[in-house]
Amino acid sequence: MPHRVVTAALATTCAAHAVAAPVLVGDYLFQDRFANAIDGAAGSLSRIGAQGFYETRSVAGVSRRVYTFPAGSGFSLTHGIDVLQEGFSFAFLFELDATDDYRKILDLSYRRFDAGLYVSENDVLFYDHGGRRGLSGWLVPNRWVNLVYTWTPGENGAPATIRVYADGRLEHESLDPESEGILVSPYNSFYFFIDDNQTTGEHSAGSVARMRFWHGALTPDEVAALDTVPGGGPLCAADMNGDANADVNDLLAFLGAFRDADADFNGDAETNVNDLLAFLGAFRQGC
Repeated sequence: MPHRVVTAALATTCAAHAVAAPVLVGDYLFQDRFANAIDGAAGSLSRIGAQGFYETRSVAGVSRRVYTFPAGSGFSLTHGIDVLQEGFSFAFLFELDATDDYRKILDLSYRRFDAGLYVSENDVLFYDHGGRRGLSGWLVPNRWVNLVYTWTPGENGAPATIRVYADGRLEHESLDPESEGILVSPYNSFYFFIDDNQTTGEHSAGSVARMRFWHGALTPDEVAALDTVPGGGPLCAADMNGDANADVNDLLAFLGAFRDADADFNGDAETNVNDLLAFLGAFRQGC
């Protein structure tokens, strides 16, 4: 990421109201087509970039059809759903060929700004937000993961909240005061696996087996009830910088995050001595 993006502040708050249960409006199974598999409010996906191909793969031990796409290719979804009041959620069952540098998963700015949901250094983050960032190395090349993104609107003047989960584990959490995590009206278009037009090149080839779209923000319990990928998780938990080793550079990276109170290594949404002990245990095991 070469620079911090500055966008016009949009309204992210709404009056207190009874929040309805999330409604599944799109389910994309990639059974040799991009169509919505349910009679939901969302339409079909549209391919962007070079054409990929369908194939049968083993996904977490289950044989299923998937769509494999080249780097620089992806999808868009245009719809008329008002997600500002109730929020929205996405679940992606996918794998990427590369997870080292910034690789975009979800773009919400009509590909106009250098912002969105990325995989970077084997972890997930919403650029350019601070907030809690996973340190588990959960996303590694050529391994299937079920990634869930939720945007929960704020109430009574509070900003919205972005949360991202990998196989049910909270990996990123941040406030969204400038609405970078929601669609910029009037476009109402999501973009997947393809970079914005401002930086370009921050994407990866990969495969996708399923994508789901909810009108409404899933709760942590609802996320936990979704299917996850058995056997998922980091190949090497102490590999903080994604170089497949556990060495002094990873120790320095962890200590830097710990100093900034952003080192939730054990996934309990806090940074404390328990995270330090968990990291040292993983570091002792090595890669």
